[in-house]
Amino acid sequence: MLAEDRRLRVGYLSADFKDHPVAKRMQDVYASHDRSRVRVTCYSLNADDGSPWRAKIRASAERFIDLDATLQQGGPHAVASAIAGDFADVLVNLAGHTRGNDAVTVVMAHRPSPVQVMHEGYAGTMGGARHTAHMTDRFSSPPDYAGHYVEKLLYMPHTFFVNDHKQTYPELTHDIPVEGEEKASRLAFGHLPADLPFVFAAFNQLYKVEPVIFRTWMDVLRRNPQTHLWAIRIHTRDPEYNLQREAEAQGVKGDRIHVVQGYNEKQHLYVKAAADVFLDTPSYNAHSTGCDVLWSGTPLLTAPGDKMGARVAASLVAAAGCSATIARNEEDYAAIATALATRPRALKAAKECVRQAKVGSPLFDTPRWVRDQERALRLAADVSFSFVDEAGAPGARDFHIVASGT
Repeated sequence: MLAEDRRLRVGYLSADFKDHPVAKRMQDVYASHDRSRVRVTCYSLNADDGSPWRAKIRASAERFIDLDATLQQGGPHAVASAIAGDFADVLVNLAGHTRGNDAVTVVMAHRPSPVQVMHEGYAGTMGGARHTAHMTDRFSSPPDYAGHYVEKLLYMPHTFFVNDHKQTYPELTHDIPVEGEEKASRLAFGHLPADLPFVFAAFNQLYKVEPVIFRTWMDVLRRNPQTHLWAIRIHTRDPEYNLQREAEAQGVKGDRIHVVQGYNEKQHLYVKAAADVFLDTPSYNAHSTGCDVLWSGTPLLTAPGDKMGARVAASLVAAAGCSATIARNEEDYAAIATALATRPRALKAAKECVRQAKVGSPLFDTPRWVRDQERALRLAADVSFSFVDEAGAPGARDFHIVASGT
């Protein structure tokens, strides 16, 4: 068991300490740790991209060790040896099976730390790589789903998903209600017609839009002729023409489908606040985009699916305290969408819930999230070191841990 008078040595491993969603979401996490209790080290496997996010993390973390050269010269084994020599009690994988992070997986497979935790970058089991636990929450990974993970489940009290919106976009904390002339102005600024009466937003990347959910959206639009759908084109190859053609085939005029070019870092939340309701994609949810939507003040409608990546949006909405927009199934999803589009009081209540969440909910309280995470990692380390296998490796006993909230 770890000594109570010794700091817990936590390492964060990633090749995404750069202009990347995970770096942006976690940029204030490292400085928020209690240094009297936790020693934080960032182990970077990517070269310096010159971005402000990397610079901020490097300056604010207690320790930042650049291992990119070690990786290039000696491969993952050399990186694992370097981390093992640094004696981290807990090593947190911020990447998982994501693009550009194969080396992270191989490093974790060498088990350079006695307790290894998957978190953030990848919404699903690692399927191996010798992880002790997977940091999640009860919405994203219900207890009944434990058999789908090779890792033990380490439950955060509210949501496992962290964001930095309150620190990054403080001007939107008390943003005015976006309606009337203000809504028209922001729609026009976003290259949409200023006179759209009701706007459903679908800001997820278009590859997440599957035929089943698109049919549901078109059914809602067909039943509610005052509504329009607003999507974002991120890649030039995105098939907006196909969406408009398919809408026509399902009885919805193509000019009610608005696909516009994405906005820059400073503009996008200001513009997206003009949406009335965000429609989530059930097969793979809005994660970072979900935080964006909620911080913009827009209600997020989601229907949890049967895997972690399809349940994260419900975790975000629940942590915001706005569970009225978590649907039970596809039919309930369509019914809630219709209710919000036709009942002004329901829409006003949903928007007010999100506005209040920006001020007082766990979802946007980064220091609170860090305190909860420190408690969770300490519990994982204590339990793991209490049960070792024949070789002395921690975590020999199956367990799931629920961290209490603050």
